[in-house]
Amino acid sequence: MIRILQVGMSPYYGGTEAFLMSQYREIDKSKIQFDFLNVYIEKIACQDEIEKLGGKIYYLDMARHRGLKAYRKNINSFFSENAEKFDAVHCNYQSLINIDILKYAKKYGIKVRISHAHNAGYGTEPSKKQKLLIVLNRKTLGLYATHYFACSELAAQWMFGRQATIIKNAIDTDKFLFSPDKRLSVRNQLGILDEFVVIFVGRLDPQKNPLFMLDIFAELKAMKSNSKLIVVGDGVLRNEMLAHITDLGINDSVLMLGSRNDVNELLQAADAFLLPSKFEGLGIVLIEAQAAGLPTFTSKKVVPSDVKMTELLEFVSLDKSAKEWSEVIFASQNVKRTNRGNEVRNAGYDSHSNAHKLETLYFNMLGESI
Repeated sequence: MIRILQVGMSPYYGGTEAFLMSQYREIDKSKIQFDFLNVYIEKIACQDEIEKLGGKIYYLDMARHRGLKAYRKNINSFFSENAEKFDAVHCNYQSLINIDILKYAKKYGIKVRISHAHNAGYGTEPSKKQKLLIVLNRKTLGLYATHYFACSELAAQWMFGRQATIIKNAIDTDKFLFSPDKRLSVRNQLGILDEFVVIFVGRLDPQKNPLFMLDIFAELKAMKSNSKLIVVGDGVLRNEMLAHITDLGINDSVLMLGSRNDVNELLQAADAFLLPSKFEGLGIVLIEAQAAGLPTFTSKKVVPSDVKMTELLEFVSLDKSAKEWSEVIFASQNVKRTNRGNEVRNAGYDSHSNAHKLETLYFNMLGESI
């Protein structure tokens, strides 16, 4: 059996976490086992499930505020004690601000070191110092990474400035297929009757543009008074969003559900999906929404076109006003929900088949046979 240390899981369940878990659930664990690095004080997303599936959680304090000497000592000690346990390190990056895990993985002889791009822009604009680090790390990454992965060509070019092996952010399609019975059940659980429901799923941070999303919904509600918004996710903008909801006077129409592990079921209850991101590496939740048969609305030009696999997805420019976005959503209200599983599978985004492709890649990189 080969063991791969997965780096990049956060406490918030987002696109990277969804990708890793979809693959981890499907891989043949008699041949490959994932372990996960936790650099946070709290649990990473799905930590309990990971441990039930046989994965081990390794902890590493990477906080720099205690000094660079202590920071380097922590990383060095971690690899000194654990490097021989891993056949590969798979670093899942949102940016190249920090590539130290790859550096120490090389120092301690880990043969396969993967740099995987999951994004195509910055949620928060880097400081001058961070920008210098990114430029340096981009130039030197080839000294430490043995392989490059990306969720899309856009992400590969933005992060690496070069081509990479495209690893499609696959989903367990069957879990998201539309079910009228499940829709009714979930709506009853949420206390929703005949409302027109818009759902947003994502981290509450600048990248996902959730404050603008609230503006769009407020405009929609002005046109369609029985509209309701479900917000799934958590993050740094939560308190600002709560204040903005009050300012907009839509408190009674917004359900803030926080981080959830039942997104597949919550999508059943909705009538439209909204994600006006400022950028995306791909946007796995957009695939999930289409699989669930939802009219889906996201940002034009800054979200990769790869994510469109049905006519349900519509790109809208961020240059458009909140009212113009709401009018596009309003026009979709009579779309009939149907099973879109085959379209997702045919586009190559089903986790059942993709997990086997990833297994094959791992074994080929290690020079071993499956």
